[in-house]
Amino acid sequence: MTLMKKTALIAGALLSLVGLLSGPRTAFAEENPSPEQVVVKTAPEPKEPQPWAALLRIGSGVDSNIDLSAVGSSASALGSVGMYGEYLVSPNLRISALGAFEKNLPFTVPGFTEGEIYVGYINTLSETYQLRVGNLVALTRERSVFADGTVLLDATTLQSIVKENLAVILARRSGVIDLEAGMQGNFEVHDGKIEESTAFGGDGILAVRYSLRNRMSLRLRYSYELSRTTGLSARNLAGGADSMSLPLIVGVHRARLSTRVRLADWARAFVRYDFVAATDDFSGFLNSREHVGFVGWIAESPRWTFEGEGEVARRFFTDRIPTIDNPNKDTVYTGTVRVDFWALAAKKLGFFALYRFDRASASPTGLLFVRHIALGGISMRIGATPQ
Repeated sequence: MTLMKKTALIAGALLSLVGLLSGPRTAFAEENPSPEQVVVKTAPEPKEPQPWAALLRIGSGVDSNIDLSAVGSSASALGSVGMYGEYLVSPNLRISALGAFEKNLPFTVPGFTEGEIYVGYINTLSETYQLRVGNLVALTRERSVFADGTVLLDATTLQSIVKENLAVILARRSGVIDLEAGMQGNFEVHDGKIEESTAFGGDGILAVRYSLRNRMSLRLRYSYELSRTTGLSARNLAGGADSMSLPLIVGVHRARLSTRVRLADWARAFVRYDFVAATDDFSGFLNSREHVGFVGWIAESPRWTFEGEGEVARRFFTDRIPTIDNPNKDTVYTGTVRVDFWALAAKKLGFFALYRFDRASASPTGLLFVRHIALGGISMRIGATPQ
């Protein structure tokens, strides 16, 4: 046997021994080759991210106050279905949708329904400028103790609100400070047992955003909306309805200061403050100043997701003559905490628990209602993780 043949046999035996010692090849090894494998074989191309995601929660629980009453509240069983989905049509076009449905027992009590569809488009015009177009269509159907700026004593009204907002924004990006300017068109329909109204309006928008090391961003936004509302009865400052129903012109100034903070790779927080000033062109019944504070956070791990948010809204009607059903101040508190545990099916199936708190009061009316909701159920997610 020649020296060359002996060398080939020895090399083949050594390669076979290395293969036996290294064990069977796995899917993980195929997608994550070792440095030695890379020398022999080119690493596979990374998988394309899935362009869609969906999240579904189905649960049941207890509602402590189905009547939204300050006294004599009655508890009820509650069923809930919630979903969220998004689809990346292209790198520049995204579609998202969400829906929520809650139903109390007995079934004669109206439930809560919410639905939204959003389409967003981004066109990078140059290294500096970007064009953003977004359209939101939303439906909300819920019971409320507020009706057309007044308070319903010992009663609630079922309100359906349909709205559409179309915004066009031109953004100038510099990496640290971004500037935005644009406009938004608004359409809104209120369908309630008390009155029905339709509003058309438009916003002018200016905003500046400051980013700090990809960990924090600070944004200041101002907008002015002018809307024309039809269908509402004209009211005097004491809350009395006039026999006429006039088109009402309302101007609204909005200033928003918000910040996003990445606390860690697995935790993010968002804080927002809004100041809103509204005036009407009739009696001043809707003239108001409003302060809204909001905080939200999310923490994630492969198996756990913790989410929470809270909001406080205080509104002052500056020109009203206050009575018990015509308040000149109202305050609303809301808060939600939710936990998901992804335990099954490759972390795509799990369980969730939710607690929600609502409280509303007015002056000089007093406490309007306090409500607690506790839910638990099943969570499912497919596709990429929703953002």
